[in-house]
Amino acid sequence: MKELNAGIIGAGTISHCHMEAYRKIPGVRIAAVCDINEERAKQFCLKYGVSRYYTDHRRMLEAEKLDTVSVVTWNSAHAPITIDALNAGAHVLCEKPLAMNAHEASEMQRVSQATGKLLMPGFCTRYEEGARLLKAIAN
Repeated sequence: MKELNAGIIGAGTISHCHMEAYRKIPGVRIAAVCDINEERAKQFCLKYGVSRYYTDHRRMLEAEKLDTVSVVTWNSAHAPITIDALNAGAHVLCEKPLAMNAHEASEMQRVSQATGKLLMPGFCTRYEEGARLLKAIAN
């Protein structure tokens, strides 16, 4: 199986959860990390052994061939960064809230469909035992 190149955009608190999850998946390599705070990006890379970091997500998306990207930035940046990543050819896992409003979310979905790339909101509780139990009861 081909190794997947992943990128993480945003190196704040939740990015560490994404990194730990990626590390558990065989065949996934974090190719690069991006954060507008250069020192935070640098420290993240040192902690996890990632070789490249960027302070501009557009530069990262241009320079790296990424199969998938986690968008874990400030909420207000989710939509534009996700749209850029989809247009660059990456599947996207975007933390919640997906967007700031319905218009942004609709545009994200439209770009996902137009590019044929997956867009998944980070609603992690959907896979927890309680959610599965409720789904089973409802069905």
